[in-house]
Order: sequence, then C-alpha cells, then structure tokens
Amino acid sequence: MNRHLFAIFLSFIFAAGAAAQGTSREAVEDLYDQGRAEYDAGRYQSAADILGRACSRGGAQSCSHLGYMHLMGEGFGRSAARAAEYFSTACAGGEAFACFNLGYLFLNGEGVERDAPRAAQLFRQACDSGNGSGCFNLGYAYYNGDGVPQDRLRGIGLFREACDLGTDQGCVEYGGTMTAACQLGDAFACADLGRAYFQGLNVRQDRERGVAYYRQACEDGAPEGCLGLGIASWTGQGTTQDHEAAVGYYQQACGAGLELGCAGLADAYWEGLGLPQDLERAVALYRQACDAGARSACSSLGVAYWTGRGVPQDLERAAHYLRQACQQGYEPACRAFESQGNP
Repeated sequence: MNRHLFAIFLSFIFAAGAAAQGTSREAVEDLYDQGRAEYDAGRYQSAADILGRACSRGGAQSCSHLGYMHLMGEGFGRSAARAAEYFSTACAGGEAFACFNLGYLFLNGEGVERDAPRAAQLFRQACDSGNGSGCFNLGYAYYNGDGVPQDRLRGIGLFREACDLGTDQGCVEYGGTMTAACQLGDAFACADLGRAYFQGLNVRQDRERGVAYYRQACEDGAPEGCLGLGIASWTGQGTTQDHEAAVGYYQQACGAGLELGCAGLADAYWEGLGLPQDLERAVALYRQACDAGARSACSSLGVAYWTGRGVPQDLERAAHYLRQACQQGYEPACRAFESQGNP
C-alpha cells in the first residue's frame, strides 16, 4: 500500500451554498454562472474577474474555481500558493472539493509547507461532506499511518465508504483489502467476501467458501452475513438445505432491518417451510419488505392480491404491485403481470 495517492480532483461540480455578503445568494450564483460561461469559452481573464467578484461576496464555489485556475495557470501564472489561499476560503465556506484539493496541497507540500496531519484533517472534512475522494485519501492516511495513527481497519472502512460514494479507486482498494479486513475482525468485510465468492463477483465462484465467510460475518454481528446464510440454507447452495436454519437466519436479518431478510421470512410463512404456514403473516412481511425496496416482495405481494391468499382478492392492487416490481427490473413480476392480462 505504498502507491502515490491519485492526482488532485479536478472536478468542476461545486455546491451552490454561498452565503450572501452584501448581496443576495441568487446574485452570487448568477455571477458564478457568468464566470463559468466565460471560462468554458476560454476567456480566462474575464472569467477570473467575474469569479473574483463572486468570491469576494461569499461565493465559495467561485473561490474554489479560482483556486483551480491558479493551480493550472489559467488566466494567471501558475501559483499553488494562491490556489491554496482560494481553496482555504472555499473550504471554510463549505466546499467539500476545495477541502479535498487543499488537503492534497498540504499532503504534497505544494504552495504550502507539507503537513500530513493537516491534510488528513481536510480529507476528513471533505469525506464528512460526502466527497468520495476525501474518504479515499483519508483511508490511505489511516492505512499507512500518514498524518494519523495507523489503523488499517479504519482505512479499509474508508475505502468502502469511498466506493459507496462512487469513487472507483475506493472500490479497487476495498476489493484488494477485504480479506485483510475480514482477518482483522471486520464482520462486514467478511460478509462482502461471502457475497463475492457465493455469487462469483470478480473471483472464481466458490459457494462453500462464500458460506464460510457468511457464517463468520453473521457470528461476528453483520446481518448481511446472516442474510447470505439464510439464502444458502433455503436453496441448499454451498451448504445442506435446511429450511428451519434458514428461517432463523432470515429472522436475524429481518430484525436488523434488511428487507431481503424479511422477504425470505415471508416466503417461509407463505410456503409453510421451516415453520407453520401463516399467509396473513407472510403478506404483512411482504408488505414491509416491499415498502423498504425489496422488489421480489412487491411481486409476491401482487401475487397474494391476485390469488386472494392471505388478503381479500384485489386485482387492481395486484396489478399495482406487479407493475411496481416489473418497473424495478424484476423479470418474474413482468411475466406474471403479462400472463394475468394486465387488469
């Protein structure tokens, strides 16, 4: 884990959060839009003039853009020091990307004296504001002990957070460190490993190995591991089929708020496998899971209304739930909807 942190984030996506200073928020935003238009047309000096006025009136996004222009030498002679000043102003105004960029300058000693603890603080500020690159670089700081006490498990968790925020590099690093994280006691990393091996995601499929990781995750407190064990036990994939055991795992997952755990438990009540059949309880769980986003549960709820099992028959509601699941990409619901005549 000694590769250089990836290059400075050069995105131009800035949040419109400037506080008015002697002018309205709308006026500051209008100035920013005008400045951006000039910038996009290649008229850098004009853009700098307009963005400078907006920055002086509290436009943090304009200050951030000016920092970038100074860093790249667009309309000015290149100056990392001036860039740092503008990034600092923008960061104080709530611009997460500016905090990240300022952190990068402190990390590498560009325009400012190298200060790894300060860089980590800025990366944390960016990460807390939803900037995936900030989370990624903070993860590297913790993984390598650069500016913060070394904590590899925390670093790996930040790689996962960066990945969840859409930063591809975070996904790459998290994928490469999942095994280490699981060995270090990260139950959620064990659950992710279980899913990877069970489904064959970027690794050679090995369902028995996936089940082993699921079991470790579940025992260590990750409900996603319990859900995986429930699915494996219900289907008999990677382990012996055992409906009663599956019910227990589904109950753990559902109790932890995982909608697919509730959907699996509903299936058990619906079919009377692993516990006594209870159609009304099944429907209640299908509805709970559907409301939480489980498209298979919406489909099953549609079937319940269509057949009148567990609820009074209601073809209109049936069509509603089947259509909802179909629109979410659940093919069985699409086929059921079409086969029943689209009421």
